[in-house]
Amino acid sequence: MDPASALKSIVASLFFISETAIYCGFGHVIVQQSERLANSAFSCNWPDGNARFKRSVLIFMLRASQPLEITVGKTYSLSRQTLLQVLNGAYALFNMLYRLNSTK
Repeated sequence: MDPASALKSIVASLFFISETAIYCGFGHVIVQQSERLANSAFSCNWPDGNARFKRSVLIFMLRASQPLEITVGKTYSLSRQTLLQVLNGAYALFNMLYRLNSTK
């Protein structure tokens, strides 16, 4: 494998990994913030509100008790664990290709 094609494949994989890292990072932040929604709603001054407001806060807290999960293609959820799986898979693939190429 010539150095130009090796450099091209490394740069392309870095772009792919950086795009995946951006999406997984934002997905993780959104999931973390959704987990804090019920606590934030409970911390508001809801006991002093009218009955309609109390009912609305109760419905909101019940809905927010289930954390948000962003999925890609209905198979993978965006999180730090997904990013680590992608990085480990990419490293294993590059290592295998390097070993196969170096034995020739």
